[in-house]
Amino acid sequence: MLVTLIGVILAFIFTIFPYPVTSRDILRQDCARQFHLLSNMYSLTQTRMRGAMNADGAQKTNDSLALRRVLGKVGFKCIAVQTRCLENLAYTSWEPDLHTKFPKKTYTELLGCMQRSLPLPLPPPSSSSLFLFPLVPPAVSFVVVF
Repeated sequence: MLVTLIGVILAFIFTIFPYPVTSRDILRQDCARQFHLLSNMYSLTQTRMRGAMNADGAQKTNDSLALRRVLGKVGFKCIAVQTRCLENLAYTSWEPDLHTKFPKKTYTELLGCMQRSLPLPLPPPSSSSLFLFPLVPPAVSFVVVF
């Protein structure tokens, strides 16, 4: 009876004063989600490559299109999670350090490595394309002709 009463009192206290969720916690969760999505992207790429080497012509195009569609969805999710990670990393500098120092430099390097493994947006398919190179800053941009 006493243990139940203590449990009810503690539940009531944590209902009124919940444990705060910080952007550091969200950043850690999103980094784990990003690793999971990147592993999904790797396995989809391996499946697509294996299917391209083994399949027939008609079956190859149907499976390839389906895998490409799923790979695009996973790629968009990766980009969205990466953006949220970078946003939460910027918010961590505004939070007070209560117990330990947050490894911001480590997370910056980790997110940079994960960003390099993300898929780049492809140019629209056409016979001759004029487009700005996507990785060059606007001040130094130039036109590439194919």
